[in-house]
Order: sequence, then C-alpha cells, then structure tokens
Amino acid sequence: MNIRVTAHTWFTLTAAIIFMIAATVPQTAQAEESFKMTQVIKLYDGVLHYPPPLWMKAKDKIGDFDVYRKQEENSFTFEMIPKSQEFGSWTNIYGVYAWRLPEYDLKRFLEESLHALSLGCKKQANSSLVAVEDGRIVMTYHCPALADEVVCNGMDAESGFLYLSQFNSTFVKVYQAWRYESKHIGTEQSPMTRDVIAEAAEDMKSIQFTNAQ
Repeated sequence: MNIRVTAHTWFTLTAAIIFMIAATVPQTAQAEESFKMTQVIKLYDGVLHYPPPLWMKAKDKIGDFDVYRKQEENSFTFEMIPKSQEFGSWTNIYGVYAWRLPEYDLKRFLEESLHALSLGCKKQANSSLVAVEDGRIVMTYHCPALADEVVCNGMDAESGFLYLSQFNSTFVKVYQAWRYESKHIGTEQSPMTRDVIAEAAEDMKSIQFTNAQ
C-alpha cells in the first residue's frame, strides 16, 4: 500500500479509523455476500460515521483500497482509491475532509466547496440537492468536461456525490466520485447507472456527524 503522509506520523493524528462489520446480507441470487459497514473517524470537534466506498461492498473487496492522508493543524484529508488505480489517474475516489473554520457558516462552506470542484471543470458544472436536513447537505455533482490538466487516460468527465456538515467550528466534506470518458455520458458504458446513483445517494444520506464528547 502506498501511503503519503506529512511530517506528522499517523499515530499523532486526532483521527482514527474503525471498520465495524454490522451485518452480512446476500447481494445476488448466487448468494454473493456484501458487508454492511460503518467507518468511524474523529475529526476535531465531531465524530463522522460513514459507509465505505461502493467498490468495497462485496466481501472479497473489503481490503481493496490504497490511502492518501494528510493532517495539518486545522485541516485533514483522507482519500481512498482501489488498489489497481493511482492517485494521479484515479477513476474511483472516496474522500473525507475536515477543517476548523471558526469564521465560517455552512452556506459559505457549501459555496467554497462547489467552487473548488468547479476549478477542475472547463465547462459549466452542475449539481442538485438530494437532502437538506439535520444540519447536513447531500448533493450530486457533475462535470461534463474536466480541465485539460486533470484529464488522464481520456477520462474527461466526473460525477459524484457530496456530503457537507458541521459541528461547532468543524466542517466536514465527504466526496465519492467517478471519472470516465465524456462520450459515455448517458449511455450504458457510463459508471453512473441508476443502481449506482440510487445506492450512492442512500449511502450519503446515511452519514452522520455528531459531537465528539
């Protein structure tokens, strides 16, 4: 596993990852098994409970990830991709991010999060609300044409789901995304099938960010 870290070692971070296997359920008529899991991570003032990436849902995929993580005084990054991919050319990514931002509110955090995503898109990106309740925002994000500098191996479109929330001055973002060829948008070759969209939306709505006390 390739892990990139800052001068701080992982053991000094305020965050800890715990995989909790809650249940095993059949996935198909062939009795393929998938795990219902919750990942738990402490992020400054809060604790985030979130599901694993979609590609890890099958029993034989439980360890299929490489990690990039970075901790600074007021920001935290934890990203996962399948082992078969590279961080410079991923087609699947699942990221958890946190910041201490005492001067922010959720509206400003949302605006700046969408702006940051749009910087990598050379055409008009679009998004839509999935849920706004209980101090959280769940949205879709779609870029039909990525900026040239981030296109790799012809994967020039990006679609994903975004979760945003806060507790006190801690703001969190969870982002699950896919990159693929724009010519496949709206076709059967797109990774964004109806089943994927429905499952990803439900996963994002299940995320909880609560008091760390």
